[in-house]
Amino acid sequence: NWLAESKYAQLDVVTYPTEIIGRGGGTGENYMNAARGAAAAYKLGLRWKIEKDERYAAKAVEVLNAWVRTCKGLGGDSNISLGAGIYGFEFAVAGELLRDYEGWHSVDLEAYKKWMLDVFYPSNKDFLVRHHDTNPLHYWANWGLCNLASTMAIGILADRRDIYNEAIEHLQTGKTNGRITRAIYHVYQG
Repeated sequence: NWLAESKYAQLDVVTYPTEIIGRGGGTGENYMNAARGAAAAYKLGLRWKIEKDERYAAKAVEVLNAWVRTCKGLGGDSNISLGAGIYGFEFAVAGELLRDYEGWHSVDLEAYKKWMLDVFYPSNKDFLVRHHDTNPLHYWANWGLCNLASTMAIGILADRRDIYNEAIEHLQTGKTNGRITRAIYHVYQG
């Protein structure tokens, strides 16, 4: 019922794709458009899966295709890495959820995969490798973890085992606080 009542899971939901998703820097921040667009696509996709009503899948695909047509990149200060991880993951999961919707034309699905690989993945990888030229432990674990989640989800969506494996390798042996033994570094015995 909560899903059915969500304003982002309605057939009349409106999304506002932006050419550049901006986060940080104090001006031109519009990242909430991406957050809302990804949330709408995901929730509409869930309604389709649960209710078996193809109108929700069609609307979700409409949202995703609009982002592909409009959005060309990411901008802002270092906070864009957090956004790339969060919204990259959300968009990738929404795309994967809708992958088997027959109304999503294969050319549009392939364009969506390319968009994820061109817009989000480079930022995810850059953060995990370079982390804005800071000490690898400078950023809290959530920064690394959301970029790992996005990288994994993009690897799955794009059928790219190599990208998925990059995320797994970083999770296991990476230098950031996103590495599992840095993110969870002590287990308390009860």
